[in-house]
Amino acid sequence: MNDKKSLRAMILKKRDAMAPVVRKEKSRIITERVLSLDAYQDADALLAFASYGSEVDTDEIILSALADKKTVYLPRVCGPGDMRFFRIDDLDELETGYKGIREPAQDPDREFRSKSVIGEISICKPKVFSELILVPGVAFDGSGGRIGYGKGFYDRFLSAYGKDMKIYGIAFSEQILPEGTIPMDEYDVPIRDVITDDVGEN
Repeated sequence: MNDKKSLRAMILKKRDAMAPVVRKEKSRIITERVLSLDAYQDADALLAFASYGSEVDTDEIILSALADKKTVYLPRVCGPGDMRFFRIDDLDELETGYKGIREPAQDPDREFRSKSVIGEISICKPKVFSELILVPGVAFDGSGGRIGYGKGFYDRFLSAYGKDMKIYGIAFSEQILPEGTIPMDEYDVPIRDVITDDVGEN
């Protein structure tokens, strides 16, 4: 049973079966936990995703980040195997794109370019530009394992840009599996920190 295809089908069935009222309350808890993270408070830029289907609802996280004057980027699939992030100023800007997911416009002037380097904000006081990325997934385990939707978009993106980012998965507690459950290969990028609605989480 521990192959990714079987685990993906099992967890998606469980997630899809959640009552909307339960999903809404769990999303609220996860939103509060994300917004209370030091990594969120310190972030200059937030790379998030527009929730789709039975995923954790991310709209309030995005709206809060915009209200907090953070630079917000969301992903867009631009071609086979090609996912890029583009800056948004409002959720109303999103359009229906890849597989019905809400996506930002493909605007080269708004495309994400990593700034996680020392940037001089004054002659005497340099500042590290902090970037936080919230990663979706079908399932996560305690070893950093992640099952996505099978296309490898986030593994490729994190391999290219994730070295200096603060990376957090977000998922319902029903999506969290025991340590070592998810098989990993050399191309998978481990996700060590996952925010869930688990009441035992600190």
